[in-house]
Amino acid sequence: MPKGDSLHVRYLFMGAVTSIFTFAPQFKRLSGTDPFSKDIVEQHIDYIFTIFADKDHQA
Repeated sequence: MPKGDSLHVRYLFMGAVTSIFTFAPQFKRLSGTDPFSKDIVEQHIDYIFTIFADKDHQA
């Protein structure tokens, strides 16, 4: 996780992880893909690791 205020970083992380699912109907309308599909979920996890993982972390 990035350095900084832990409460603020917590909410950044929670938003990044959950927003695609919270706004699933909008995401599906805009992208034409189901955010709950296996491929999109796996891609989303990879993106989260890229954003929040250690630079040395390899997903």
